[in-house]
Amino acid sequence: MAAARATLPGVRAVVVIAIGLALAFLSGSAGASDRTSLRIRYWPEGKAGPSTLWTLRCAPPAGTHPRAAAACDVLARVGNVFAPVPKDVGCTQLYGGPQVARVSGSFRGHLLWTQFQRRDGCEIGRWARAGAVLPAAPRGPA
Repeated sequence: MAAARATLPGVRAVVVIAIGLALAFLSGSAGASDRTSLRIRYWPEGKAGPSTLWTLRCAPPAGTHPRAAAACDVLARVGNVFAPVPKDVGCTQLYGGPQVARVSGSFRGHLLWTQFQRRDGCEIGRWARAGAVLPAAPRGPA
Protein backbone atom coordinates (compact mmCIF):
# COMPACT_ATOMS: atom_id res chain seq x y z
CA MET A 1 0.00 0.00 0.00
CA ALA A 2 2.85 2.39 0.81
CA ALA A 3 4.44 1.69 -2.59
CA ALA A 4 1.17 2.58 -4.36
CA ARG A 5 0.98 5.89 -2.47
CA ALA A 6 4.58 6.71 -3.36
CA THR A 7 3.98 6.27 -7.11
CA LEU A 8 0.71 8.23 -7.17
CA PRO A 9 2.46 11.64 -6.82
CA GLY A 10 4.91 10.58 -9.55
CA VAL A 11 2.05 9.68 -11.90
CA ARG A 12 0.31 12.96 -11.11
CA ALA A 13 3.50 14.89 -11.90
CA VAL A 14 3.87 13.14 -15.26
CA VAL A 15 0.23 13.86 -16.15
CA VAL A 16 0.54 17.53 -15.15
CA ILE A 17 3.74 17.91 -17.20
CA ALA A 18 2.15 16.22 -20.23
CA ILE A 19 -0.90 18.49 -20.06
CA GLY A 20 1.31 21.56 -19.65
CA LEU A 21 3.42 20.64 -22.67
CA ALA A 22 0.31 20.01 -24.78
CA LEU A 23 -1.16 23.38 -23.82
CA ALA A 24 2.13 25.16 -24.49
CA PHE A 25 2.39 23.55 -27.92
CA LEU A 26 -1.19 24.45 -28.86
CA SER A 27 -0.96 28.02 -27.62
CA GLY A 28 2.43 28.47 -29.30
CA SER A 29 1.02 27.34 -32.64
CA ALA A 30 -1.95 29.66 -32.38
CA GLY A 31 0.30 32.56 -31.38
CA ALA A 32 2.57 31.96 -34.36
CA SER A 33 -0.38 31.97 -36.75
CA ASP A 34 -1.79 35.10 -35.12
CA ARG A 35 1.44 36.90 -36.02
CA THR A 36 1.36 35.99 -39.72
CA SER A 37 0.34 38.74 -42.11
CA LEU A 38 1.73 38.53 -45.63
CA ARG A 39 1.67 40.31 -48.99
CA ILE A 40 2.25 38.01 -51.95
CA ARG A 41 2.97 39.62 -55.33
CA TYR A 42 3.05 37.28 -58.33
CA TRP A 43 4.36 37.95 -61.83
CA PRO A 44 3.21 35.05 -64.10
CA GLU A 45 5.29 36.30 -67.06
CA GLY A 46 8.28 37.61 -65.12
CA LYS A 47 8.78 41.06 -63.61
CA ALA A 48 8.43 42.81 -66.98
CA GLY A 49 4.78 41.68 -67.15
CA PRO A 50 1.66 42.36 -65.09
CA SER A 51 1.43 41.27 -61.47
CA THR A 52 -1.22 40.19 -58.97
CA LEU A 53 -1.15 41.10 -55.28
CA TRP A 54 -2.72 38.98 -52.54
CA THR A 55 -2.84 39.49 -48.80
CA LEU A 56 -2.88 36.63 -46.32
CA ARG A 57 -3.55 36.50 -42.60
CA CYS A 58 -3.95 33.36 -40.52
CA ALA A 59 -5.95 32.49 -37.36
CA PRO A 60 -8.51 32.71 -38.84
CA PRO A 61 -7.54 32.59 -42.54
CA ALA A 62 -8.35 35.91 -44.20
CA GLY A 63 -7.21 38.33 -46.88
CA THR A 64 -7.48 38.39 -50.65
CA HIS A 65 -5.56 35.13 -51.16
CA PRO A 66 -7.84 32.80 -53.19
CA ARG A 67 -6.85 29.76 -51.09
CA ALA A 68 -6.27 31.39 -47.70
CA ALA A 69 -7.23 28.36 -45.59
CA ALA A 70 -4.97 26.00 -47.58
CA ALA A 71 -2.09 28.52 -47.49
CA CYS A 72 -2.40 28.96 -43.70
CA ASP A 73 -2.47 25.17 -43.34
CA VAL A 74 0.83 24.91 -45.25
CA LEU A 75 2.37 27.62 -43.06
CA ALA A 76 1.27 25.80 -39.90
CA ARG A 77 2.36 22.29 -41.00
CA VAL A 78 5.59 22.88 -42.89
CA GLY A 79 8.72 24.32 -41.28
CA ASN A 80 9.98 27.58 -42.71
CA VAL A 81 8.76 27.43 -46.32
CA PHE A 82 10.52 30.75 -46.88
CA ALA A 83 14.06 29.50 -46.14
CA PRO A 84 16.42 30.24 -49.03
CA VAL A 85 18.22 27.55 -51.00
CA PRO A 86 21.55 26.89 -49.24
CA LYS A 87 24.56 28.45 -51.01
CA ASP A 88 26.64 25.24 -51.07
CA VAL A 89 24.10 22.97 -52.79
CA GLY A 90 24.28 21.85 -56.41
CA CYS A 91 21.11 22.48 -58.42
CA THR A 92 19.98 20.98 -61.69
CA GLN A 93 20.06 23.46 -64.55
CA LEU A 94 16.38 22.99 -65.31
CA TYR A 95 14.47 26.14 -66.22
CA GLY A 96 10.98 26.20 -64.74
CA GLY A 97 9.64 29.38 -66.32
CA PRO A 98 9.68 33.15 -65.89
CA GLN A 99 7.33 33.25 -62.88
CA VAL A 100 8.39 35.36 -59.90
CA ALA A 101 6.72 35.71 -56.51
CA ARG A 102 7.70 38.08 -53.72
CA VAL A 103 6.46 37.51 -50.17
CA SER A 104 6.78 40.21 -47.53
CA GLY A 105 5.24 41.01 -44.19
CA SER A 106 5.27 39.23 -40.86
CA PHE A 107 5.68 35.45 -40.51
CA ARG A 108 5.39 33.98 -37.01
CA GLY A 109 6.09 37.43 -35.60
CA HIS A 110 9.27 38.04 -37.64
CA LEU A 111 9.69 40.42 -40.55
CA LEU A 112 9.97 38.68 -43.88
CA TRP A 113 11.01 39.66 -47.41
CA THR A 114 11.81 36.89 -49.84
CA GLN A 115 11.55 36.17 -53.52
CA PHE A 116 10.77 32.96 -55.38
CA GLN A 117 11.82 32.19 -58.95
CA ARG A 118 11.83 29.06 -61.07
CA ARG A 119 15.29 29.42 -62.65
CA ASP A 120 16.73 26.02 -61.58
CA GLY A 121 15.81 22.73 -59.92
CA CYS A 122 16.42 24.01 -56.39
CA GLU A 123 14.21 27.06 -56.89
CA ILE A 124 11.50 24.93 -58.52
CA GLY A 125 11.58 22.67 -55.44
CA ARG A 126 11.43 25.65 -53.11
CA TRP A 127 8.38 26.96 -54.98
CA ALA A 128 6.74 23.52 -54.69
CA ARG A 129 7.40 23.37 -50.90
CA ALA A 130 5.54 26.65 -50.49
CA GLY A 131 2.47 24.82 -51.77
CA ALA A 132 -0.76 26.78 -51.62
CA VAL A 133 1.02 29.93 -50.39
CA LEU A 134 2.12 30.61 -54.00
CA PRO A 135 0.18 30.21 -57.25
CA ALA A 136 0.42 26.80 -58.85
CA ALA A 137 3.15 26.76 -61.48
CA PRO A 138 2.24 26.06 -65.10
CA ARG A 139 2.41 22.40 -66.08
CA GLY A 140 4.28 22.71 -69.39
CA PRO A 141 3.55 23.84 -72.93
CA ALA A 142 -0.04 24.69 -73.76
